[in-house]
Amino acid sequence: MEVTWDHSVNLIHKFTISGIERIDKSQDLTLTWDGYSAGVKQKGASSISIPPAGVFSVLDIITVPGESQRIDILFSDPVDAKQETDGLVHLHLQPRQH
Repeated sequence: MEVTWDHSVNLIHKFTISGIERIDKSQDLTLTWDGYSAGVKQKGASSISIPPAGVFSVLDIITVPGESQRIDILFSDPVDAKQETDGLVHLHLQPRQH
């Protein structure tokens, strides 16, 4: 599979993997990395579940702290910009227990 890198933000490196085919059953994609060739002493692996074709699901939820706090929700399929999103996502906040 082809990996495309984006190094445009200082010390943040993003990548895109193209050509992942969604079939009629779930699949696991395993990412492995080894920084040896770049002089980095870090290596590891991570597994990502690819949902079946036709199944709309939440893949990840990322909280982004800082001045403009936000929550990023990664869906298995793109959401149409013209789609009515009311009722698509509900947030339930619970107070922290001290």
